Amino acid sequence: MFREFQGVRQEPGLRRRWFESSDLDLVVWYAADGTISGFQLLHDTPRGGRALTWSPGLGFSHHAIDAGDRLLGKLSPVLVQCAESPAPDLGARFAAEAISLETALAEFVTARLRAAFL
Repeated sequence: MFREFQGVRQEPGLRRRWFESSDLDLVVWYAADGTISGFQLLHDTPRGGRALTWSPGLGFSHHAIDAGDRLLGKLSPVLVQCAESPAPDLGARFAAEAISLETALAEFVTARLRAAFL
């Protein structure tokens, strides 16, 4: 089940919400009018992590997460190209965790996952 982080740092012009479960993270960006302007579903984090990002007009992109671990210190994590496709069960994994989200948000993300991957 997703739990929402409180006190998430905000970016100018967008409101950001961040949810975490035992298996996935979901970051959602909202426009000033309250509509969802994008989301990122982070998965496979124990293995280094992947980020499935959706935005209107662009659709989905899938990246690996470079955690920034270096021999001489830690850098900020960044997204890098990923040849792998998202795991085929990602939609089902999200649906299992999404029961704790507001219905409208869960349906929004689920609809985009279904349209793209089923």
